[in-house]
Amino acid sequence: MTSSRKKARRLERKARREKEKAQIASQRAGETAQPQVDRPKHGWLVVVAAAVAIGGWSYFQDPAKPDADGVAVPGEAPAIPAPPPADMTVPVRRMIREARAAVEQDPTSPRTWGQLGEVFDAHHLFDDAAICYREACRLSRGSAPDEFRWSYLLATVLNSAGGSSAEEIFALFARAMALEPDYPPGHVRQGDAFVRQGKNAQARSAFERAIALDPDFAMAHRNLGQVLLADGEIEAAISHLEAAARYDTSDSVVHASLARAFRLNGQEARAQEAADKASSFAPVFGVPDPIRFSVEALAVDPLTLNDRIDERMGGGDIAGALGDLELLEESFPDDANVLERIGVMRFKAGSKDAALTTFERALKLDEHLHESHLHLAAIYDEKKNFDKALEHYSHVAEEEPKNPSLHVRIAYLLLAQDKIELAVESFERAFQHGLDDAELHHNWGAALDRIDRTEEAVGHFEKVLEVEPENGGTHFNLGMALERLGRNARAIEHYDKAAALAPNLPAARRAAALRAGG
Repeated sequence: MTSSRKKARRLERKARREKEKAQIASQRAGETAQPQVDRPKHGWLVVVAAAVAIGGWSYFQDPAKPDADGVAVPGEAPAIPAPPPADMTVPVRRMIREARAAVEQDPTSPRTWGQLGEVFDAHHLFDDAAICYREACRLSRGSAPDEFRWSYLLATVLNSAGGSSAEEIFALFARAMALEPDYPPGHVRQGDAFVRQGKNAQARSAFERAIALDPDFAMAHRNLGQVLLADGEIEAAISHLEAAARYDTSDSVVHASLARAFRLNGQEARAQEAADKASSFAPVFGVPDPIRFSVEALAVDPLTLNDRIDERMGGGDIAGALGDLELLEESFPDDANVLERIGVMRFKAGSKDAALTTFERALKLDEHLHESHLHLAAIYDEKKNFDKALEHYSHVAEEEPKNPSLHVRIAYLLLAQDKIELAVESFERAFQHGLDDAELHHNWGAALDRIDRTEEAVGHFEKVLEVEPENGGTHFNLGMALERLGRNARAIEHYDKAAALAPNLPAARRAAALRAGG
């Protein structure tokens, strides 16, 4: 799956996804499904970006009256919506408060009304959004870019939320697309509105306009193919569904629709192949629509923030993820897991002291957060505060006693404190719990040699050389151990190998001294 499709899917809000999933589940493969997410890489994205660069709770009875085009517009400015804040998180309340203040300061601006509508829209307060979009439409009459945006967003909200007349939705889409006829996602959404009302002929025209503007727009091909299939035009349906499958290979709805079309066309083998593909993929929901994405990107509710954080972390945007996590902390100031995630982001951003403070706050709320303990151990280790580092590693080791990597880390800290015998015990525990690599045996052997368990050390060095015969450091350590045991001939042999493999070590000098009898 491409990164653009992942981004598109994450940006689709949960309520809308659930609604569309229910619709898909109630349809058979041959009926029209909601559009897929396959962001076309075409010029209309740039055109729209230039054209639209503009920075609820219960069903309302809108007093707006239809204009000459059949669009309901308020006769006078409505009251500024003020949804009850009880169930809102702090960032959402703040965003609404700031957007409302902008309207109060400039109540005749279509942009302040429209932007307040976008804030409501982003947080699924669709009734309140519609009030604001209607007023923005009224105030923007004659200003094409603004009027297009607010008419289009009002159409999409009413089409998604329900409760409005189909005639008004059709009129809004017609007005919007007349103002910006070169916007493919708009034609697809317009077609979708027609499909919902069973107006297949008008839907086909809308989808065809989208394809004419963007021939590889997979979702337009998919929806047109499904309408053609529903109308019994099997060959034409197959043609468009196959195009959709070329441009989006992993949408189960496309393959399921193809399976039905092939069966109706008597092509059983191809039908089975398509059905197999359908079972391998998930259905894709949502229109790849930059205007809607710009609205949804405003959302600061916890669900959206979590999705966005995951997306940003996956893309390496540490600063962006940290900013969203800090908004999430405002929503849940006593959530230890949120604090831990903030600590991790601060650690990755190089803000070690800030990370330390955050991890300690998290552990006061939940002392069992292993990531917090491990990161604190690493920070304290870097600060040479080995006692504190050891405390945190040991806490995790108590809860994960069979984790060999923890015992190795503890061993290294003990070595740094010259607690050699305790370090040897930790190396032994690491080995007992499954770690058996060259690095372990090298360091274990070095620790044993330091406490005069030289014969045991020799055995560990020899284990290393069985798998890493070119390890100059281990040849040198083995030579030193053998020299202490009085096995000078073998010591010289390993010194010579160490001198050839690691000339920076004093192996040649030690070999020469032994040959000279020293």
